[in-house]
Amino acid sequence: MRRKFFVSVSMVVACSPSGLSPMNEQTVETDWMPHAEDQAQPHLEFGEGQLDPYVSQREPEDRPDVTVYGYWPYWGESLETLAWDQLTHLALFGVELSVDGGLTEEDRWHSQAPLAVALAEEHGVRVHLTLICFSDEAMASVLPDPTRRARAISEVASLVSAYDAHGVNLDFEGLDVAYKHDFTAFVEEMSEVLEDVFV
Repeated sequence: MRRKFFVSVSMVVACSPSGLSPMNEQTVETDWMPHAEDQAQPHLEFGEGQLDPYVSQREPEDRPDVTVYGYWPYWGESLETLAWDQLTHLALFGVELSVDGGLTEEDRWHSQAPLAVALAEEHGVRVHLTLICFSDEAMASVLPDPTRRARAISEVASLVSAYDAHGVNLDFEGLDVAYKHDFTAFVEEMSEVLEDVFV
């Protein structure tokens, strides 16, 4: 199996809290919510004040000729409103890393991954789980410890394979320089298990 390892320098954010749908003229009034917000907002049904399902502008075989990598936050608009035909990859945000190498907030993935993979398949979009770590304590505990790294990798791989998704996006923010070699090892080890690893 060919392995892919990507470092993202800049990304197209295809899924903002107001929903990106460039060909759809409807707009939605919404308050900005930072991606690190702890509280998930309730998902709203289609109807008044909500975006209608997106209407594709491309045929399924007409793929973008560049990588278009989008994030979908758990507080975002319905997955049906995304411009799937304009994407090559979509990262579902996200599952969180704990200090013992285990994962939390997995329900975000379980509740959205089946639909995301089904919608992505028609357009050849690759779906990634976003592994979140904003905690200095968790990074200090997991990254230097091969056993905890292995646990995290195993649990991520299990979630990805459960829904025939394609890989992982590692969203580690505020990483201390002291752990840069450990983080590199973590990425390399993750790449041995999953085909797509984006950083």
